[in-house]
Amino acid sequence: MNAQNAANSDVLRRKVEAGRRAAASAGMPPEKALARAFARAAETQWNLALVCRDVRKVRLDQAGAEELMEEGGLILGMDGPEGELGFALFDRALVAGLTEIQTFGIVTPQSPEERAFTDTDAAMTAALLDPAMMRMEAMLEGQKMGAALRGFRYAARIETARIAGTLLDAESYVVLRAQVELAGGRRIGRLALILPEAANGAAAAAPDLAMKGPLGAHAHLLHAPLEAVLCRLNISLASLQSLKPGDTLPLPVTALGAAELRSPGGALVARGSLGRLNGQRAFRVGGSDEPGNRASAEAPVASQPGRVEDTDLPTPGDPGRADPLAELPPLDFGAAMAELPNLS
Repeated sequence: MNAQNAANSDVLRRKVEAGRRAAASAGMPPEKALARAFARAAETQWNLALVCRDVRKVRLDQAGAEELMEEGGLILGMDGPEGELGFALFDRALVAGLTEIQTFGIVTPQSPEERAFTDTDAAMTAALLDPAMMRMEAMLEGQKMGAALRGFRYAARIETARIAGTLLDAESYVVLRAQVELAGGRRIGRLALILPEAANGAAAAAPDLAMKGPLGAHAHLLHAPLEAVLCRLNISLASLQSLKPGDTLPLPVTALGAAELRSPGGALVARGSLGRLNGQRAFRVGGSDEPGNRASAEAPVASQPGRVEDTDLPTPGDPGRADPLAELPPLDFGAAMAELPNLS
């Protein structure tokens, strides 16, 4: 009888403790959940002391989210359960500390090396990110922020903030930022979670699958890479051999309005105009002579672009041939992409 009473008492004690934990997490703010989740993940993974301070939650639009990522650091892309894309940002000090603890078993106070981030850095950082995201989900279950976190896991390293900016497709983002101390302050850095606000509380609508049959349910998952081709230039071998880093090739002013979409094998898929829509780079399918498909007046292209024909460049030192592109200024690729015509 005493043994039975002891067993019943142990069951009751465990139930009471579980109820206390559930009650404590029911009203837990996201800031506190982030601090606990990352601290416990680091302790469980590597017995590493990790402390999050000054945790803040803010709401940013696409421009604000891209500006945050331009501050520098390793950008990790995260896939959501319904195809949403989120981001995690770790600065160089945190990446160095996580690499050290997994490589040498210790965290040093040395200044991190200034170098380009690699996929190995991303994988080692994701070893902390994914377990922490799982813990945050559990702590915030039933809350609006818990729904926003659900299912987001590391997918790939994003090389630059500019590339990440082209992937921002939500109207607004929920951002959790924190200052992080590793190993008692040997490394101090910053991290940020950037999640689409559209994921809060509601799942995205299921895609409309037009394909039927046994593969129909998976057809929307297939990747179909395409390449946008502005124009083609014929250039002599001598001119090609004389090119050096920093040189630019002038392109016809009609290039943006007479672009082509081609498959990786070179097959023509569609013709149209290259521009921007809602802050994103976009391609409008359709012939350049169709109504509504002309380049925007704000674009540095002709108002009625025609088809871009192959253009022969003169051989250097041949005075008998005029350069058909001599009047065109060199193209600044960065500026040109920033000033693409509006396709709305």
